Amino acid sequence: WVYVADRENHRIQVFDVDGTFKRFIFLNAVYDKSHHPVLGNLPASPPDETQPWTLCITNGPTQYLYSSDSEPGRIYKLTLDGTIIGTMGISGRDTKEFNWIHALACPTDDTLYVADTENHLLRKIDLKAKKVATIAGTGEQSRQNWPGLDRVTNLDNFRIPDRWVGKPRVTAINSPWDLWIHGQNL
Repeated sequence: WVYVADRENHRIQVFDVDGTFKRFIFLNAVYDKSHHPVLGNLPASPPDETQPWTLCITNGPTQYLYSSDSEPGRIYKLTLDGTIIGTMGISGRDTKEFNWIHALACPTDDTLYVADTENHLLRKIDLKAKKVATIAGTGEQSRQNWPGLDRVTNLDNFRIPDRWVGKPRVTAINSPWDLWIHGQNL
């Protein structure tokens, strides 16, 4: 099956491997429609279905679909038929709050990685322990082409590498938009 986050139409579309449409899934969990989003203004008439922004499917014996929305800033755990079996988070800037999740990765049944775009953080969620940890970023937006380069103290004879990586939790990052798991690496 192929699952597509159709943001503007407030739905997830499901297709078979031949491209034949099978069904819609809607994120219609109850939420506080008066909660003011971190970005933008409160819509005049908030919809019942929120916009699915991201998707990932676990690889375990029982597969789950995870999705997120921009407002109210939640992550949803669903069965593959679309039944919502759990939610977490809300829009904001604190530990268990998210500000425009732009990507999810779910390498195991108990771990989610989150590209928290407007908080400028990469987060790791331990679903068993119900803990959210920042694994990269400071919460400040980097304006540098080479994040972490500002921390290099001696630029004499310094050559910028093809790929520059600063220390993850003390280096500001610039709005992470995507995540990719390759083997054991994020």
